[in-house]
Amino acid sequence: MTYSCSEFTDDITNELIRIGLLKAEDLPDDDPGELTNLVFAAVNRLAQSREDVRQAASSLAGALRSCSEQILQMQGMFGDSDGAIAQALEDADEALEKYRTMAVQRGELTPEPTIYVASVKAEGGGTDFILVGAVGETEARELLGDWELQELEVLTPGWLDGVYGGMCYLTGI
Repeated sequence: MTYSCSEFTDDITNELIRIGLLKAEDLPDDDPGELTNLVFAAVNRLAQSREDVRQAASSLAGALRSCSEQILQMQGMFGDSDGAIAQALEDADEALEKYRTMAVQRGELTPEPTIYVASVKAEGGGTDFILVGAVGETEARELLGDWELQELEVLTPGWLDGVYGGMCYLTGI
């Protein structure tokens, strides 16, 4: 089954009408040049609005990050018996992570390395810990190379509080 140029044009035009970028009453009857101009203008408006949304999202993410930092600094000054402050901070972190993930996928941001803690077998039979900065667990494992890995986990606040003895090395990107 063939698909004609006029069918293609009709499908594009109908989709632009459906999403509100064109109005059916504005379409010319038999002027392909004018229709082309209207379609390109609609696509350009769509591209510009997408760029406007990207810029607004970037600004909002920066403002949210700043607000979260301020709230964290003041966290002990106010009671949070209902957990609303903690929940707001958690929601903000999730929103920022979603934004960052989308921006990385679009190539607008470079992925940030995560710090991993690798528990490895030490020469004397004990355990040494290696801090590895990597973008993803696979890269962390590659950076560890020949170390005999016992466990790999993401470094969290307070992790070092439980480490008594052993050596700690830093490697990564």
